[in-house]
Amino acid sequence: MTKKKAEKANITDLQSRQKFGGSWRMLLEAIAYHLKDNHLEKVVLLPSPETVKEMDRLRELYRVISDNSVDIIAAGDLSDDSEWTNGVHYEKARDLRDCLHYVYEQLKKRHGYLTEDIIVDITSGQKVCSSVATAMSLTADRQFQYISTHDYKVKTFNISYHA
Repeated sequence: MTKKKAEKANITDLQSRQKFGGSWRMLLEAIAYHLKDNHLEKVVLLPSPETVKEMDRLRELYRVISDNSVDIIAAGDLSDDSEWTNGVHYEKARDLRDCLHYVYEQLKKRHGYLTEDIIVDITSGQKVCSSVATAMSLTADRQFQYISTHDYKVKTFNISYHA
């Protein structure tokens, strides 16, 4: 009897993503969606103080099921002097707002991204996180997205508020 060589999981393959549950699956769906058109270069997460320790585990998961073409980093990794190195408290709206503002600014100033090239994903966020991210996305040219828990499709929104 011969052993079958295990096939490497692939993030662009639906069956590979279906093996994961919860917030891991949602993150993989978001990455796979943007990878299909080669529009994704960087994923910046806003981890809580508890989950900032999971970043290495997440990077390893991504390495196992992808070609590593996308950088996955925490908000605190965007600069050497970040106050967000230890994460952001998910129930403190001001901290979330400040951290997300910091991410936008760092991506624009240090990394050269345009505002319209940044998408905030509110999937699997607590109510405070989703509310703050949505409100921060009301500025012109900002977008947010959500991965449906029903069909795993990406829903993208560009809502501008004019006073």
